[in-house]
Amino acid sequence: MRVWVVVGMMSLAGCGDPMIGKAKEAVAARMKDPVSAKFTDVRKCKSGDYVTGKVNAKNSFGAYAGAEQFISNGYVVHTASEIQTFEDAANVPLGDRLMPQLLRYCDGEGPEIDDVTYMADLADKLDQD
Repeated sequence: MRVWVVVGMMSLAGCGDPMIGKAKEAVAARMKDPVSAKFTDVRKCKSGDYVTGKVNAKNSFGAYAGAEQFISNGYVVHTASEIQTFEDAANVPLGDRLMPQLLRYCDGEGPEIDDVTYMADLADKLDQD
């Protein structure tokens, strides 16, 4: 049993860029079964110290729930399903429009922002573009 845990945690750390390893660890820590986290399409953002990709992990029933987009700076993690719950200043759900805008920001195509943890401010800035 110990061997599996060690191997699982080593795979989360990732090879190469420590920022990617830190982001993977932060994302996995939010999963119901952190050791089961499988990452795909993971890359470092061009426009800041953020990492994006997809994660698939086991849910409460022990089944894989399906890959979900994430963005993280190694401390704060935002997932697509979490962003679905965010609202703008007028209490209008942000829905599916925020994650694509975050990915645009990640690719260096969006407006400069100091901290993507302020989602409502970010949505307002993106709406003005």
